[in-house]
Amino acid sequence: MVTALLLAACTQEDPADKTLVDLAAQIGAQKLDDMDFATLIPAYTTDAYRANTQPEQANYQMFLAGKAADIALVSKDTAKVAVTQGKSGGARTVTFNVGSAGGLFEVADISTITVTLAKAQGGQRPWLIEAIALAR
Repeated sequence: MVTALLLAACTQEDPADKTLVDLAAQIGAQKLDDMDFATLIPAYTTDAYRANTQPEQANYQMFLAGKAADIALVSKDTAKVAVTQGKSGGARTVTFNVGSAGGLFEVADISTITVTLAKAQGGQRPWLIEAIALAR
């Protein structure tokens, strides 16, 4: 019985939102100008994300995604930021509905942040951010 439990635990996938929880811990209560995105972005994103996203845009997207993750996944304040997760093939999506959060998200004029994550090929995190979409 113990062997079966250990086997089940070893075969379960790491949840994709763990990457976003880790990102939230890095961003925490910091301000956009206080962040060191030069080291943060390569640690959390795929090569494709970095190649297809302008640096300032990536900084802004990562910052907003980290703030939303902090509210929804760390503080678990789903009244402010609701979360839905999905799967499509090998990718995972985490969508934050930030319309009720106000503050930073209201100023940014966005209501949803959708983060697409791809399975990492080794490395520190099991999932890496492949795309971030901000929508009104």
